[in-house]
Amino acid sequence: MREMGGLILRNNGGTAYNRAYQAPLRSAQILLRRTSDMLGTLCDIAKKRKERNIMSFERWGYQFDGAYILPDSLQSRSGVYVIWCKSGDNWTVLDVGEAADVKERVSNHDRANCWARNCSGIIYYSATYTPNLQQAGRMKIEQRIRGLTNPPCGER
Repeated sequence: MREMGGLILRNNGGTAYNRAYQAPLRSAQILLRRTSDMLGTLCDIAKKRKERNIMSFERWGYQFDGAYILPDSLQSRSGVYVIWCKSGDNWTVLDVGEAADVKERVSNHDRANCWARNCSGIIYYSATYTPNLQQAGRMKIEQRIRGLTNPPCGER
């Protein structure tokens, strides 16, 4: 063991050991372990919030899920979907439809080109889910919304 510049150095099996750095090193290791634990917890919280975070709004007397930029954000449930164009502060209905699986229908829609042609802004997707309605009930909702909005895409 020898003293060098106020530090006590000792040789442990050929490895120089600086006791002056021992306490700060332990503190840094503890801090790193705690930070890692906190980050893991924060990631878990964020994941749970994302799973629970369902954007929604009420329109025409129906509760809608969305509006989302990606159709994959919609759920694989029966319902009526509304395709929107947001240009600046203006929201316009591009299309309305019904499906037994809204996510599947919207993700692979044959009128997607019509949506793109009629939107100079960003296309958004929303749906009102109707687990207790058969196709005829969903079609009534679709026709009602089409009558109120007159969208450029789809059957009138």
